Amino acid sequence: MKFIDRIKAGAKVAPVFSIVLYYLFRILDNYTTYLASPDLKYEGNWFIRYFHLSWGEIIIKDSLIALSLTLVLLIALDYIHKNFQEHLAYRHSFIVEVFKQKKLLLCIVILCAFYSHLYYSAFLVINNYLHFIYLFNIENLLFKLSAWYLDRILMIYPNIFIWYQVSFSTVAIFFVTHKVKKIRNKYRTMPVDD
Repeated sequence: MKFIDRIKAGAKVAPVFSIVLYYLFRILDNYTTYLASPDLKYEGNWFIRYFHLSWGEIIIKDSLIALSLTLVLLIALDYIHKNFQEHLAYRHSFIVEVFKQKKLLLCIVILCAFYSHLYYSAFLVINNYLHFIYLFNIENLLFKLSAWYLDRILMIYPNIFIWYQVSFSTVAIFFVTHKVKKIRNKYRTMPVDD
């Protein structure tokens, strides 16, 4: 019950704004994918292409992934807070502390997965919208950008999405490291009972 109370308390455990943004970007990703490719002819996700998923199956898959990732995110954040609260006297460097505690490392990996997926989802919304503009020849302010992006970037570098994923994962690692250090420092400034 404490876990539920801590979530209700706000952003101490649950990064509410990040979760809302994550769900918004997941919905917008599906919507912009539908705009650009209602028949999924131009769908770039290898999983969807390999298993020939329909829109109903895509929505179920994405909903399950989003809910699962949110749940493990909340559990991981709760563990991180409890861990640093209980180990106030543990005075090793951050890296040593993380690698000595496998559960803590796993929680950090989960946070990295969540934030990487959040960033990549935001990128996919923009990517899909540029595809939509280009494929349907929509004359607006972004038309030249969409033509340049598809002709000069995606056609020349077909595996660029791997680079995008690595880049967003790297950003997530730095962000999560900063976030977890901040949580750790918050508890380390508390007096230790002797």
